[in-house]
Amino acid sequence: MRDIAAKIGVKIAAGLLPLPTAPRQRIGRGSGCSCAACDDCITQADIEYEVNVGSRRMLRFHSDCLTAWKDGHYYR
Repeated sequence: MRDIAAKIGVKIAAGLLPLPTAPRQRIGRGSGCSCAACDDCITQADIEYEVNVGSRRMLRFHSDCLTAWKDGHYYR
């Protein structure tokens, strides 16, 4: 989980990933897209979390990656 948190921190600092908010999200079977946090594929064996972070921007996460993004452990 620490590696994911570090990666999230780098992405936020670079402007590639927004700070977490209380966005609307959808949960479903993995679609094969890349996770916004870890960049690994979200396979059909995974649960995919789709998070709206703006009117036209959707992020996709693995469960653990979404938790790491929301928890904010990358600030420490």
